[in-house]
Amino acid sequence: MRGYGASNSMELYDIYLFVACKTPPTLPEGFGPVPPEVMAEPPQTLYVGLPLADARRYLSALKAAGGRGTLAPIAYRQPHLSPDEGMARAQEAFKQQRTPGQSYNQLELVRDEGVYWLYRATRRQPWVDDRVPGTLYLYIDKLDGHVGTNQEVEEWANLSMVTDAD
Repeated sequence: MRGYGASNSMELYDIYLFVACKTPPTLPEGFGPVPPEVMAEPPQTLYVGLPLADARRYLSALKAAGGRGTLAPIAYRQPHLSPDEGMARAQEAFKQQRTPGQSYNQLELVRDEGVYWLYRATRRQPWVDDRVPGTLYLYIDKLDGHVGTNQEVEEWANLSMVTDAD
């Protein structure tokens, strides 16, 4: 991982929900009452500022209640790039990464991924043999504006992977 999270074991994390909880979660002992944000639509960010192990336990409880989300270091609470600035970076990257000769729909912001602004462009081609036309996803880091590599995106996703053991 580039920048945050790679080596600082005392780093604190927040939880970015993509899908709100379906039922009220049962939080582990010591986490206090369930905040109403976990059931809100659209899903909300929980500014919990917890060490990694605790943040993963909290996220595990939310997932058990139907919520989906990811962890991000608290430094990402105040992004250095706005969604519009991220879009400008995504448009530059799109020009380099698009498949030549293919026509795409307009690049659009999908959501706040905690660490990244996630953008996508779908190809303007009809479905062929029940196959969905290709989509190009671009992850723009909210602090330094770099385009996240597949490896970086996977590492951040793995950080948020929780199991029943968590």
